[in-house]
Amino acid sequence: MRAGLGGGRLFRRDAEGIGVRAMAKSAGRKTVSVSRGLMMLCETCHSQVLQEKLVDHKNFVADHETLFDAICPGCLDINRPLIDDMLGSSE
Repeated sequence: MRAGLGGGRLFRRDAEGIGVRAMAKSAGRKTVSVSRGLMMLCETCHSQVLQEKLVDHKNFVADHETLFDAICPGCLDINRPLIDDMLGSSE
């Protein structure tokens, strides 16, 4: 970098607040397998899915429509691209 062009300060700034604050976090989430990949669920939804016996012995969900009805709006939001892909492929 040439002298006089900020002295490298542009690249030393903290990357604070670059659009990651509003995103849903995956920390503490558990996964279940669906036809197109892994779906992340919160602890409550994961417990609900297990209680309703929507998963088999390999942690796979065969009936994805029942799964979508059983999970909370937060889990629906974090899995939106996967859900859209699954719904688009079944029509």
